[in-house]
Amino acid sequence: MYIVKNTLDPLGDLARDLNKTLTELPHDDVLLPSKYQKAYELKPSNFIEVLTTDTPNKIAFIDGGNGTIVKSPNFTISLNRIYYSVFQGKKRVYPIPNFRVEFLSCIRQKIKSTSEQSQITHDVTLFPSKNSHKSYIPDVNDIVAGISNVTADDPRIYTLPRSLGEWRLALTALDALSSGDIIVMDGSLTTFNKIEAKYAHLLFEKAQIKDVTVCAISKTTHLLTRGGEPLLNRVSDISRQTTYGRWRINVVSGVSPHDPGFVMAIKLHPNAQFPFRFEILQTQHEQMSNTRINSILASLAVNSEDMSFLGYPYGLIDADRFAQVRRDEIKLHAGLLESKMRTLHLSKIMQQIRGFQAHDRLNEVTS
Repeated sequence: MYIVKNTLDPLGDLARDLNKTLTELPHDDVLLPSKYQKAYELKPSNFIEVLTTDTPNKIAFIDGGNGTIVKSPNFTISLNRIYYSVFQGKKRVYPIPNFRVEFLSCIRQKIKSTSEQSQITHDVTLFPSKNSHKSYIPDVNDIVAGISNVTADDPRIYTLPRSLGEWRLALTALDALSSGDIIVMDGSLTTFNKIEAKYAHLLFEKAQIKDVTVCAISKTTHLLTRGGEPLLNRVSDISRQTTYGRWRINVVSGVSPHDPGFVMAIKLHPNAQFPFRFEILQTQHEQMSNTRINSILASLAVNSEDMSFLGYPYGLIDADRFAQVRRDEIKLHAGLLESKMRTLHLSKIMQQIRGFQAHDRLNEVTS
C-alpha cells in the first residue's frame, strides 16, 4: 500500500503515523515462520530463571573490526583487527598482555576477458603488522574463493578478511580453554558463504572434541514475531509477567541453513535495560541438560555486572574496545599511506584514489 499525505508538520506526522501503525500490531508470539526452523511460543511459562554461580567457567571472547583506509574503483585497502581475551568471572585470566592481531588487506579488482565475455576477478594481498601475526590471519586463497561469486559492489567483500580472521583466532583461543569452558563470538554463528562455513566448522569440530561450548551474543536482531513485532522487544514485554531477574527463553532452532545456532533470548542482570539474542551451537545444545545451559549463562552473568553496560558481558566490552577500528586511526593510516606514496613517487595510484574521493571533497566544501 502506498500513501502520500499532505502535511504541514512532516516529521511530527510521520512519528504519529508510525506510532499508530506499530501500536496496532496484533500479538502473535511465535517467531516468523521459516521452513528451516522449529520455533517456540513466547509466553511467561516458557521463561527459565538463570541461577547464579560462585564457580564460573572460563570464557574466551572473540571480536574483530575493520575500516577502509583508501578506495578506488579497482582496489580497496583496509585495516583489519582481531582480538580475544579469556575471563573467569570478573577476572581476566589470559592472555596477559592482551592478544590483538592487525593486518592490512588490499583487494584488487581485475577484468578477465575471453572472446565471449568479460568478468571481474579479485586479487588479494595481506600485510600483517608483525611477522608473528602471520599464523593468525586467514589464507589468501580462501578470501579469493570466498568473494569469487559475489557482485562487485557487495560490501561483504571487504569484511571477509576480518570475519575469517575471527574464526581463525577463535581456534587459538581454544588452546587456553578446558573441558566445560566457553567460547563467545560477538554477533552470531551465521556464516557468509562456504569458505567462512569451512573456518567455522573447523572451530566447531575442535571445540566439541575438547568439550568447549561455542556460543554467540548479539545486541540486536532483525528477527520478527508472526505479529510483526521485533523479537527482543516483545520478549522483554512478556518477561514482565514473570518474577525472574535473570532469565532465558528458547526462541528457535535453526534460523537459516547458514546459522547452525540454537537461538534464545537472555537477560543476564536484573537491572539490565535490554535482553540479547544468544546462540549455542545446535549440535552441542541437543546434548545439553538444563543444568549445563544454566552453567553457561550463570558464568556469563558473573561477567555482566560492569556498570558501563549492565547485563552485557564485560569480556565483549573489552573485546570491542581493543578490536574496534576507529575513524581517527583510519585517517592516520590514510595520511601515512599517502606520505609513503609521495615518497615513492606513485603518482598513478594517487590519481586513482583522488578521482574516487571527489564526492567526499565536495561534502567537505559544502558542509
